[in-house]
Amino acid sequence: MAAFILVLLTSLNDWSKDKQFVKLQSIAKDQEVSAIRGKHNSFQTINGWDLVVGDVISLDAGDKVPADCLIITQTNVEVADKQVDSFLLADTFITKGACRALVTCVGKNSTRKQTDDLDTTGSTSLQQKLFNLSKTFTFIGIIAAAIFLITSIIILCMQTGINEEVGGTIFFERLTANITLAVIIIIVAIPEGLPMTVTISLAYSVIRMYKQDKILVRDLNGPERMGQVTDLCCGKTGTLTTEEMTVENFFFQNNERLNSRKNTFLNCYLQDSIVNLVIESIVYNNRAHIEMTDNAFYFPKGNGTDVSMLKWLQDAEIPIHEYVQQKHDIIVAAVPFDPNNKREIVVIRHPEQEQNYRVLIKGAPEIVLEKCN
Repeated sequence: MAAFILVLLTSLNDWSKDKQFVKLQSIAKDQEVSAIRGKHNSFQTINGWDLVVGDVISLDAGDKVPADCLIITQTNVEVADKQVDSFLLADTFITKGACRALVTCVGKNSTRKQTDDLDTTGSTSLQQKLFNLSKTFTFIGIIAAAIFLITSIIILCMQTGINEEVGGTIFFERLTANITLAVIIIIVAIPEGLPMTVTISLAYSVIRMYKQDKILVRDLNGPERMGQVTDLCCGKTGTLTTEEMTVENFFFQNNERLNSRKNTFLNCYLQDSIVNLVIESIVYNNRAHIEMTDNAFYFPKGNGTDVSMLKWLQDAEIPIHEYVQQKHDIIVAAVPFDPNNKREIVVIRHPEQEQNYRVLIKGAPEIVLEKCN
């Protein structure tokens, strides 16, 4: 009965653990993708599993390719792992540059893995310690059971020699009972569920972290490793803050202006040419895209800094979605933002002089001023 109960509990624990892993797998496979759907050059954020052949998606550095794609337009794109000419294979990562790609294959026929990306291999220091503790308990239990069994057999043999009542059937009954007690000692002493409880608790904890804090941990050993961290260095934007920035003041025409109202930009007596240059610089040299909400409002989405600049123009009631629709036809060349260069450059057609072009540059102030000079 003890062995049966032990096997039953182990099976139930394994089933519970596998159930949590299945939940984690479904979450880990989800991926939001920006795809062109609806109006001209209008983006929508959809689940990567909802992509169909013919969708055009936008990918930037750090993005994971959700399906097999054919590159339509690209700027300095570099891909980790495998890339076949102009094709992007599913589950590869864009390490540099940006591109637009046409989805050519989805589902089981694509190269996208159908298995989970969760890392459940290996053991942490806590699990190793519990495993060693389990081995110690097992060793002690076997030694105790052996001592008990040897002692009881010696006593039983001595009783057989000095007590005529102990013999035959009674001898074998007591011997069987002693052997059974020794086996029970071993079963009870071995803590089979001790290392298992750590894995199950980690699975439940990761699910809870995702539901409450929207934090997805792909490595189940991550929470334990983070518990050993004493110092943490992290970026401010989007990590310690909400990544929602606003324009406090701006400097145009040798004058610094305080952005005290939403429409200050259009009510501070700036020249029309300056206003148009500012709008072009923000909209065309920008990696964020515009989506339409359920309430038919245009909402910028993407990099926090780019989104904040677009929202600043929206607050001034500038129809940025009209500029964005023309963006793809106006841009001639582009150099995406690179942490090493700390700048982003876009070349556009001059709105008035067809034979000329404008170069729009943004980035770290010291880099921009150095390149301009």
